[in-house]
Amino acid sequence: MSSASSPSLDFKILQATTPEQLEDCMSVRFKVFVDEQGYDGDIEKDELDPESVHFLLYEISTGINIPAGNVRLVERKNKLGRLAVLPAYRKYKLGAKLVNQVRDYTVEAAKKKGEKEAVVMCHAQAYVVGFYEKLGYVQEGPRFQEEETEHQKMILTVPL
Repeated sequence: MSSASSPSLDFKILQATTPEQLEDCMSVRFKVFVDEQGYDGDIEKDELDPESVHFLLYEISTGINIPAGNVRLVERKNKLGRLAVLPAYRKYKLGAKLVNQVRDYTVEAAKKKGEKEAVVMCHAQAYVVGFYEKLGYVQEGPRFQEEETEHQKMILTVPL
């Protein structure tokens, strides 16, 4: 678990493992991807969810866990996906904290396997390519359409 602070709000990131935590992840995803961005709710929860590692970000300032963001990692592909932060929390740079949580998790897994580098891949919506580049990701290949939105494959390689 890691923590982040701002002048007025406190946050924590944890690996979602309980049914309640996983439901909190889905709640954030539906609010961002379905309600805000207009994606089809029937495809938001998919066959990769059960095999993925989910990280959940809570606002904890009031002493109550309030779901504020999440991201998932499909471990067999080292693919980061479904990064979502609710609009009220975006000014706190929490998306970067979630992406870095995936990086740290992937680095530890690669070390345990004796690998020489950790690699994380994602399909970033085109408008957030710069966000991922600031976090060390590089573009790979041409842009493409996924769910009727332009995406870019991004790769992060961390030498160990």
